[in-house]
Amino acid sequence: YYRKNKDHILDRYKEMISSYEECNFTEKELPIGCYYKQSKFIIDEVKCYIKLIEFFKDKDFIYFVPWVVLGGADKLVIEHTSVLNDSSYKPCIITTLKPGERIDKIGIPHFDFERDCINWNLISHENKMHIIIKAIINSNIKIIHVINSDIALQIIKYYDKILKEYGIKIITSLYCPHYDQARGIYTGYPILYPEVMINSNIVISDNQYWYDQFKKWAGKEFNYKKIPAPVDEYSNTKEKFSNRKKILWASRVANQKLISVLYQICKKMSAYTFVMYGENPEEEQSKDYYEKIRRLDNVIIYPYFKSISDLNSDDFDLFLYTSCYDGIPNIILEMTSLSIPVVSSKICGIPEVFGNEYELFIEEYENPKSYCEKIELFYKNPEYYYNIMSEIRKKVLDIHSRDNFRKAYLELLSKVNE
Repeated sequence: YYRKNKDHILDRYKEMISSYEECNFTEKELPIGCYYKQSKFIIDEVKCYIKLIEFFKDKDFIYFVPWVVLGGADKLVIEHTSVLNDSSYKPCIITTLKPGERIDKIGIPHFDFERDCINWNLISHENKMHIIIKAIINSNIKIIHVINSDIALQIIKYYDKILKEYGIKIITSLYCPHYDQARGIYTGYPILYPEVMINSNIVISDNQYWYDQFKKWAGKEFNYKKIPAPVDEYSNTKEKFSNRKKILWASRVANQKLISVLYQICKKMSAYTFVMYGENPEEEQSKDYYEKIRRLDNVIIYPYFKSISDLNSDDFDLFLYTSCYDGIPNIILEMTSLSIPVVSSKICGIPEVFGNEYELFIEEYENPKSYCEKIELFYKNPEYYYNIMSEIRKKVLDIHSRDNFRKAYLELLSKVNE
C-alpha cells in the first residue's frame, strides 16, 4: 500500500507537519497555561495522560507522596488522608516511586505511576512533569498537598504559575532537612528547592524549630503552620517502674540515628539489657555498627514492630533515643503516650515535647558517655522521672489529640480555599 501511495502519504505527512508547526507557533503566543494545556504528546505520554485524567475524574484533592512505608512522615501521610475520608473533599493519593508496604493503610483512591502507567520509566523527566500538569489543569482538582515527592516539588518550583493560573492551591509538608555528617552540611528538599516554600500557598510541619532555618534558605518569610502530629492514648500505658534493667531503642537504623554512638552505649553499659527494634541499614557505616551491636551479649534485636500497642510496656524501664537531627519523631510521642521515661538527644523539635528543662536530655548528643550518665541518673531515682513523665504525658495527649489534628488541618484547608 505504501509503495502504491507513497507520494500521497508523504504529501499528507508534510501537511500534518505544517499544521503542527502552525499550531505550535500559535500556542506559544497564548498564555503559558494554555500552551501546556494544548501541546502535543507522543503515544506513551498520551496513554499515561489518559490514565491519569480518568483517575482524576470526580476528584478535587491530590496527595503526592513518593511511597507509603514504615516511617514518621509516612504515618503523617496516613493521618492526613484519614481526615479527608469523611469530609466534603474528594481526595486521592499518587505514589510517584512505588506504593510501599503501608499503602493498604490509605483509605482513599490510589494511583501509582510505575504500576498504572505503561512505559512511565521511559518518559523523560520533563515530559512526566508536563503530563502531570496537563492532567491536573484539565481536571476538577482544586488542591494539591505534596509530602516528600521529588517530582511534585519540582512542579511547584518550576510550574506554580500554571497551577495558580487555574486556581489550584498548593500545600507542602516539610519536616526537617537531611544533614550530611561527612561534609557537615544540610541537604534535602528545603535546600534543593527553596522556591517551593515561597510558591506554596502554605507550608505545614509538625514542629516549629525548623521555620527559622527554612526562612534563611527561602530568602524571606512565607506562610508556615505547625500542626502537631496526632498520637493515640494506648491501653498498655506503663503505670509504674518495674526495675527490669531493660532499655528500649526503636528507630530506623541509619547514620542519622547515631548507630555508632548506640553501639558504644550498649558496650559500656553491659549490666543493662538493650532491646533494639530496627533492621536493614543501608549506609555502610550503619551496617558496620549494626553488625557490631548484633554481636553484643546484652542486646536483643527485633524487626520493626507494627504498632506501639504490640509492645508490653512493663518489659522496659526506659526509652533511649539517639539522633543528630530530627523534626518531632513519632516514636518520641508514642513513648510519651505510654508514659515511659525517655533519655534523648536534645535536638531540633524534640524540646517542643518535653520542654527545654527536661533533665534526661543529652546536650552533647554524639558523646556516648553523656547518655550513660543520664541513664544512671534515671536509675538513681526512677519514681521521680516517672512522675515527671506522667505530667508530660497529660500535656502531650492534649496538644497532640486526634481531634485537635483534624480540626487544625480542616481549618487550614478552609483558609487556603478562601
